[in-house]
Order: sequence, then C-alpha cells, then structure tokens
Amino acid sequence: MTTSQVGSALWSTVNQTSRLFYRSGLFVTTRLPCRVISVGNLQAGGAGKTPLVMKIAREAVNLGLRVCVLSRGYRSVWEKTGGVVFPEQIVDPALCGDEVTLVHAEVPEVWIGVGADRISQFKKISETLKGQNQKPIDLVILDDGFQHFKLYRDLDVIAVTDATPDERVFRDSWNAIPDDALLVLTKGNSFPAPLQRHPHRVKVSYSFLKPPASVHYFLVCGLANPVQAKAALETAGYSIRSSVFLADHRLYQVDECNHWVRLAKEAGLKILLTGKDAVKWAALGISSVEYDVVEPEVKIEQGAEIWRSLLWQST
Repeated sequence: MTTSQVGSALWSTVNQTSRLFYRSGLFVTTRLPCRVISVGNLQAGGAGKTPLVMKIAREAVNLGLRVCVLSRGYRSVWEKTGGVVFPEQIVDPALCGDEVTLVHAEVPEVWIGVGADRISQFKKISETLKGQNQKPIDLVILDDGFQHFKLYRDLDVIAVTDATPDERVFRDSWNAIPDDALLVLTKGNSFPAPLQRHPHRVKVSYSFLKPPASVHYFLVCGLANPVQAKAALETAGYSIRSSVFLADHRLYQVDECNHWVRLAKEAGLKILLTGKDAVKWAALGISSVEYDVVEPEVKIEQGAEIWRSLLWQST
C-alpha cells in the first residue's frame, strides 16, 4: 500500500468510528436554533473549500439572512482560546487565522466565531446580538464541518476533486457521504467513479480576473496544493516566471516577504499572492503596491438548479 492509502485508511477508520458513536447516542450532537450548512471535504486539504464558504455566505447575505460562520481558525491564537470577528471589524490573521481573515475580507457582513469549541462561539455571538436587541442568526455556515460531529447539520456541502485515496490522504471514505448531501466538484473534469451516481452533484469552476497585459510574476504561494494553483493561474493567462511554494497556512515573517519582493524587483517581476496569503502580508505591513492579489470566483458550470434547490429552496 502507498503512504496515501495507509493514511487514508487510518484516518477514515477513526472518523467512521466517531460518526458511529454520535449516531448511536453515545456522544451528544447539539442542534442550534437556526439552519446549519456544513462545508467540508474528504481529502486532506486542496479541495477548494474556502471559496465555497464565501460563495454561500455571500448568497445568504444577498437573500437578507443574518449569517454566522463557525471556523476552527487553524494555527491561530483563537483556535484554542476562542474569539469572535464582528462585521466590519479590523482583524489580525495571527489571532483568527488566514482563512477566517479572507472570509471576513470578502464577506464583511457576516459574524465569525473562531475556535475549536464552535458551540461556545455561537453562544457568544447569540448573546451579543440579544444584548444589542438585534435580529438573531438565521444561518450558520460550519467551515470544515463534515468531520465535526458535535453539531447537527441540516445540509452537508462536500467539496470533492478527481483525486483518489491512492493519490492524496483522505479523512473519510466515499461511503461516508450521505445521499442527501450536496457534492461539489471543485477540481477535475469528472466526479470519481464511486460518486458518479450520487443524486445531488454540482460542478463548479474557479475563474480568475484577466491578468494585466505584459506583467510577469513571481508567485509566492502557501496552499495545500500550490502546484495545482500555479497551473490554474497559468491556464488563466498569468505569466509566472518564478515561484516559491510553501506549506499551507504559512506563518510569514516580514524579512522573508521583503526578501522575495527584492528578488522579484531584481528579476523585473511582480509578486503575485493568493487571497489567503495576501491577508497575512497586509497584516505584516507589506505595502499592497508591492504585490498583486488573485482570488478565484466560483462559477457553477453544471447543476445550478440542484444548488439553488438544496441551499435556498426553503429560504
């Protein structure tokens, strides 16, 4: 067996066991006083989950809903201590995490509860709204929630790619996906064979703004799959002459950022960052003049009616 297969088998077994404990009632699942949509994935990283969170949040806000995103805030201070990002608040990615900062920047109207104890963060937000005599939360979006069994979900949105457990480490097996889940193919041309007959399948594409003419880039990329990100940008027309690939959720330092800016200038290039990296550079005080930011727009290619029906039919 490959390393990916072994890792997938072990991780899937752990999650399947936990799932059985919760379904049997041995562990308690909490139901919140509002609708809960989970956005999760099977493979460990690189499935394009965060853009889906932002798309659903933006659609919900446009429908007039008061939205709360609950996120673990991976590798942030608040992952352990907990914290709340208020609408329109200035945030620090070191406190709340890069993905939370990006969601807040793209959909500033939402409340975001950050921390491993997501139920406690929801309670903090609810108590704050009640104390201000404001309308309560209508919708919770549970970020990275498919393996978060403590909360009841009304709908699971699962980002999948054409990768398999032979190629990538998976946190869950194919048969963990319920029939009423919404599957979203985020990367690849077709759903993996075990999912071909699932009743609720949607295919999306991640499109980028047209790149500036005659600009050549130095890509600095801290994502789960930077090679794939670079390929997608080049397909979209970005001229990437040099690149640095870093671990997902990279904790940047000012000196290294300035070093890459100097290297880019010496080579006649401009720094190019994804949104998740750019929020951390901005927090370090690196001038936005020094880099361009690219963040994909999620477009539904197939299954728009399924998307609307499962997400918003009851709204």
